[in-house]
Amino acid sequence: MSDTTTTRRHVLALGFAGLSLGPRTLIGGNNAMAQSTPETVVYVSNAGSKDVAVLAMNRANGALMPIEMVSIPGTDKPSPSSLPMATSPDKRFLYAQLRSAPYPVSTFAIDRATGRLTHLATTPLIDQMAYINTDRTGKFLLAASYVGAKLAIYPINAQHIVEPKATQIIDTKPKAHCVVIDGGNRNIYVPVLGGDVVFALALAKLNHGSLLSFGKLFQGCHERLADRIHQ
Repeated sequence: MSDTTTTRRHVLALGFAGLSLGPRTLIGGNNAMAQSTPETVVYVSNAGSKDVAVLAMNRANGALMPIEMVSIPGTDKPSPSSLPMATSPDKRFLYAQLRSAPYPVSTFAIDRATGRLTHLATTPLIDQMAYINTDRTGKFLLAASYVGAKLAIYPINAQHIVEPKATQIIDTKPKAHCVVIDGGNRNIYVPVLGGDVVFALALAKLNHGSLLSFGKLFQGCHERLADRIHQ
């Protein structure tokens, strides 16, 4: 990556997934910051090169400047299609999964002053995931597998690392591709292209190992999901 300013279009070409941390997530908040302490940090995952681009955003004009490029460890095999990412609710940790066996998800600590990433651990998951998310307590990682047709939930320990043993694995119809959690951290919605449905599940026993139980099943998932979440 060159030292010149990176435009938004260039960043979109870098990969398939992106996350942005706003000014309130970094030390300094809305106060004036030095150039080495960005107001907003953008993370863009690159499946082809198996890394994450860390970029500083100028909030006045949207220009992006490279901070670092961080490799995602865990397998020598190519990571097809995409490289899903998620952040903890407090934006202090980032999770990124490679979609080749052993399907490792890496935990990174986010430097709250600079946005730089420090690798903490790598944990194999049961399958390649199209989408990962954390629950609103940051104690569980939820993952939807498009190819494997399953939803998996993994505990996150006190060190903010994903544990290797899943709390629960649920088979879905083919092509599960997202996990959405409601604002109260009580219900989970998983849109599944196979059959055009949304699985609605209840998140239970949050402090003693989260369990998922099947709830109402919506037809026409892409039309009905947003309405349900905003009720």
